[in-house]
Amino acid sequence: MPQRMQRWLVVVGVAILTVATPAAADPEADCAQHVATFAQRLPAPGQPDVTSAAAAQIMLDLARPYRATVRECGRRYRKLAGAVEALEARWRAAEAFIRELERAEAHGSVASAERARREQEAARAEAELAAKRRAEAALTRATAASVEKRLGMTDDDALDQAKIREAFQQMPADDFIVVVGAARPAYDPTGAGAVPTDGSDDRIDYHPVDGVMRYEAHHVRRLPDRTAGLIWSVASATALVIVTIDGGRYTAPLAAVAFGVPPRDAAPAALVHDALSPDDIAKLAAAGFVPASYATAIARESRALARCMARRQASACGKHERAAFKAWVGAIVARKKDRKATLAVASARLIALTARAE
Repeated sequence: MPQRMQRWLVVVGVAILTVATPAAADPEADCAQHVATFAQRLPAPGQPDVTSAAAAQIMLDLARPYRATVRECGRRYRKLAGAVEALEARWRAAEAFIRELERAEAHGSVASAERARREQEAARAEAELAAKRRAEAALTRATAASVEKRLGMTDDDALDQAKIREAFQQMPADDFIVVVGAARPAYDPTGAGAVPTDGSDDRIDYHPVDGVMRYEAHHVRRLPDRTAGLIWSVASATALVIVTIDGGRYTAPLAAVAFGVPPRDAAPAALVHDALSPDDIAKLAAAGFVPASYATAIARESRALARCMARRQASACGKHERAAFKAWVGAIVARKKDRKATLAVASARLIALTARAE
């Protein structure tokens, strides 16, 4: 036992013996009782109740109301002076003891927090490594299962509905995918510009804004969960180009697809997304997949409208707007006809696959 603690115990023992003798009901006896109570409430090392700095501080606060009275008793009665002086020393020692406990607890908390931080960092690093490995494995699987890898088709072939139909007829069942998860593929008919599919209704229009024909697509409805398709190619470490069973082309996060033979209901009854921007139409026309006359008319009438509006002849400009809009709709209708043929062919393959799986 530390020598300092031994001195505390001896002094406290003397103080308690001094005040323990029964006395008559007089002021000096009352003082002796105050001194005894004060001594009992002072915290000290080794006491069962002293389990933390907070507990020791509570004990000190409970003793505090007696301190002034005990000091006065020590000044008034010489017989109590020694015990009171010893208790004052105990008071100061108790305050020092509490500070030591606080420092020890703070050090322990810091050490504990540091351990927790290191453990969290290790767990995070392990989780990141596991996620990286899963992503690498998924990317390897996606690359091997792509139309580009299996059939040697190119990205430009994804514009050709005949090539898409061929892919749906030839790709192995295990390479079919369905759309899953919260991450939605973006509708990207030709690679000329992707449109998010995160809305509930299609707000698509081609109309004049400040004298210029403008294509706008907002709130495009979500591609339904479990929509069937194929991975056409790998665009990056985290993104794919996919084609859906209705001939739609999309860019999709790697996490947005799952492999497996889709259910029969993965084939939609109609095309999910069919809109085309003027840039899409120009690209399809250049490749021979929609009549070039539509792209030519859109470009010509859009320029004519801009010139007309610049001359501030708005009343005479409506014909150019209507002609551009008519050509835009005509190109979409032509493309839809080709895609409906893809939906029929791909749906038939899907039915055959599901029948075989059953």
